[in-house]
Amino acid sequence: MDHAVAGFSSSALALALLYPADNIRTRLQASRMAIPEYEQVQMVAAIYEEASSAIEARLQHCVRRKELLMAEKRLKAVLRAVDLRKKIIDEHGHQTPPPTPPPRSKGSVDAFRFWTLRGMVADVYEKEGIFGFYKGLSSGLAGMGLSWGLYYYWYNALLPRKPTSIDILRVAAMAGTITCVFTNPIWVVNTRVKMRKGGSSKGLVRELSDIVKEEGIPGWFRGIGPALVLVANPTIQFLAASYLNGWLRRRRAASTPLLQWFVGAISKLASTMLTYPYQVIKTKRQLDGDGGKDKGLVESLRTIVGEDGVLGLYQGMGLKIYQTVLTSAFMFMFYDIILKRLRMKASKIK
Repeated sequence: MDHAVAGFSSSALALALLYPADNIRTRLQASRMAIPEYEQVQMVAAIYEEASSAIEARLQHCVRRKELLMAEKRLKAVLRAVDLRKKIIDEHGHQTPPPTPPPRSKGSVDAFRFWTLRGMVADVYEKEGIFGFYKGLSSGLAGMGLSWGLYYYWYNALLPRKPTSIDILRVAAMAGTITCVFTNPIWVVNTRVKMRKGGSSKGLVRELSDIVKEEGIPGWFRGIGPALVLVANPTIQFLAASYLNGWLRRRRAASTPLLQWFVGAISKLASTMLTYPYQVIKTKRQLDGDGGKDKGLVESLRTIVGEDGVLGLYQGMGLKIYQTVLTSAFMFMFYDIILKRLRMKASKIK
């Protein structure tokens, strides 16, 4: 139980510290779904027509080589994004928008902000204010705390006294699977609240109840397939952390909160790089609340690659690396501090 309490507390503290980054990362992953199809067609066409002339004009006024290279980089980035979405025009260009489409106040190219970090941050702040960055915080804290509390409990309960690498992989996978099944409904709520336009959370219990009324119990388990695949993430992380801690012990290095900060960061970086595409699939499937049939893992993968290219599997990747690695680093640090305090108090009671 000391591991469970330390895991719950440390993960909730770490998430609260970096929640705005997690919020924006989720929005970036699902940003393409947030724009109606007819707006996507208009946006891509407008970017294709306007971006080249605007950036080429800037190139003509660049006098220093550094400025020239930066401008060229921007042009390539815009055109690369356009190329990935040309098929939208080819497939849907014949469609007409609704009779009264919502107006855009800042021009066509401004819609491109939905695919950029800076644009997404600006959009959230303009429309929702500072509290928009904390939308879904309560369900996020509940999900994060419960997830890692359960994970640490089962991981330490099932792990042998002298574990091998195979034992660590097996136990980490078992603990992850148990945790995933129990907490997936909370993460479905958290994802939808963060992406909701206007309004705030109705509370975790009410949100869960609404999902059951509209979609039935299967609505709680949207994205459960990719989530189970993502059990590989903490499995890889804990194996890497075990090797790092073993390496530190062999060099007689004392376990300090600062060292655990680096252990958490390095181990999470390795696991995130390997499993990130599945997280994008999981987010998009959790948002699919239209009552239709939940797409399979392979079908979801084909849809994303077909519509956005391979780069679509890494939407929000830069921010995810920053957010998830720092969250893990602080979680490991807080976990080390809290666990030592709990054991100190337990020894005094004895």
